[in-house]
Amino acid sequence: MDFGVWNYNPSPADLTQSYTNPIYAVLSLLPQALGVDVVLFFKLISSLTLIAFGFWFLKVTKNSFLMLLLLLSLPATMIHAFGGLETFLFVFLVSALLVCLDQQRYYWSLLITLILFTTRPESWTLLLLVPLCLATEFPRSSTVVSQTNSLTQLVQVKINLKILLISFLMLGIPLSCYFLFHYLYFGSTLPNTFYAKSGAIFSARELIKFLFFLIPLLILLPLRKIKLFIFSALFFSAMAWSYAKSYLMMDYAARFAFHIFVPIYCFSIYVAAAERHRVLQVHLDADRLLRCSAEKFLKVILVFFTLLFALSSGIRAIGLFTYYPRLLDAHGQLGKVLSTISSKYQINSVLIGDAGIAAYHSKVNVLDIVGLGSSSVVKHGVTPKVIDSYGVDLIAFYATPDSIQWSLFSQHFVYKWAEEKGFSYLCDLYWRHDYTFKIYAKQPLPEIESLCAHTKKFHDLPDDQYFKNIMYVPPWRYWRE
Repeated sequence: MDFGVWNYNPSPADLTQSYTNPIYAVLSLLPQALGVDVVLFFKLISSLTLIAFGFWFLKVTKNSFLMLLLLLSLPATMIHAFGGLETFLFVFLVSALLVCLDQQRYYWSLLITLILFTTRPESWTLLLLVPLCLATEFPRSSTVVSQTNSLTQLVQVKINLKILLISFLMLGIPLSCYFLFHYLYFGSTLPNTFYAKSGAIFSARELIKFLFFLIPLLILLPLRKIKLFIFSALFFSAMAWSYAKSYLMMDYAARFAFHIFVPIYCFSIYVAAAERHRVLQVHLDADRLLRCSAEKFLKVILVFFTLLFALSSGIRAIGLFTYYPRLLDAHGQLGKVLSTISSKYQINSVLIGDAGIAAYHSKVNVLDIVGLGSSSVVKHGVTPKVIDSYGVDLIAFYATPDSIQWSLFSQHFVYKWAEEKGFSYLCDLYWRHDYTFKIYAKQPLPEIESLCAHTKKFHDLPDDQYFKNIMYVPPWRYWRE
């Protein structure tokens, strides 16, 4: 907005759509226009989203307060609700979509799907799945159901072709316009992040991990909700498959498993509340019949899976408390110092890996060697030609105090280029005691060296020691960019 160009960098050079969530990218224009700090703005958005989710959950689950409390008590829920990314909004919308589809709320289902299209790319499979779900009719269920009669619905399916076509067009036309804008403006149909994150070696272990959280959906079969079972299984399986062959960046607190687990949890609690008077019965043999309340059975299963998710989310409390204060004081300050000295030292472009907050504050072009913020890296790799095209004047290498991390993001090629161009080592910018940026430039930069000394003094500490230094600072002091 400040520079009049829709780009990761403050110039038309290397036009790059570097975000996964267009809805938040557009919303971020509001605090900029109103003069409100962007972090504070999204903390307020997060609070409103969480409150809306709580009211919605209690309404559709017939006041299942304890199950809501169980979900909110997960550290991962609070982390993702206030983490600043689109994670919690995404799971909220997917949960609401599942409920609307079950209630056959046609227009609400389409509206939520359109919002999801701008929230995360995993939702694009809904272009086919939602019209099919809306157009498909299954026989109504009865009060008492058995295991043997549920699959007989499959032979009685009817598909309304008119609803299928209209729904597809109502979703497809806006999504096509979104892709067309990408192609005309950025030169590629899909967001740059899609190309940067796809293409990893397929991991069967990761696939199994994500598919594991689909198990609660099986309860939909004896409840004769075959349509919703098929829809949910296809949608979440596609997500699991995509995650299993992608570079999952920022997967803190099991973020990608959270995308799958929470909507299934919410929808299952909704189903349990709606089926309070239903009875599951299974013929163990000719003489024995097992009968069980569908609601109680499903809630017990969900408590079990919630505990498993909590154990698998890998929460490190102290590391989470210290993450953002360190980020502001190290990488954020690096960007701010660069913005103040760029004219003085004629710094027009920098090369950096962990580019987010530093790039935002620097107000100069930033070559992101990870590729998320630089489409040239995705298309051509980190080559001398790409580095030359940016006219790099300063380099921040991923490093430890002992050495540059040569194996990360072609940094050995960058170092070779830097040697040939006459770059020399300036200092280490400390994020923590085992993670630094090694700063290289063509000329002395006293302001950068002073910042490095500051970060060494305050950040060359393990998390527990750093936490003791900031533990009395109120958290809202860090609600700023």
